[in-house]
Amino acid sequence: MDDYGVPANEIRFIQEAKTDRARKAMIQDMNDGRIRVLFGSTEMLETGVNAQKRCVAIHHLDAPWRPSDLKQRDGRVIRKGNEIAKLYAVNKVNVIIYALEKSLDAYELGLLHNKQLSYVSKK
Repeated sequence: MDDYGVPANEIRFIQEAKTDRARKAMIQDMNDGRIRVLFGSTEMLETGVNAQKRCVAIHHLDAPWRPSDLKQRDGRVIRKGNEIAKLYAVNKVNVIIYALEKSLDAYELGLLHNKQLSYVSKK
């Protein structure tokens, strides 16, 4: 990743943290800017992860089955305490979802979208 200006040691996977203490340290490193890219699954980066201080984007590499999972994922970066978004991006964060046309991912995203519409219309 040096070609893109991000040294390899600043790219981490949350799964590397084998203990709660290591996980908290990794999240602190993310907030302090020592980690610039953090990969993790919905389950590993769910409730209680407050690593949003410097987030400018969230990239969804797959589609979750439940709208609540997508909301949970986005909630990791779209929240109070995001200092970079507040200072430089009018409190906005990029949400990027990857899927190939006519692929299973695209189909799953269509299902997810319909589930969200159904949930909103029931309220």
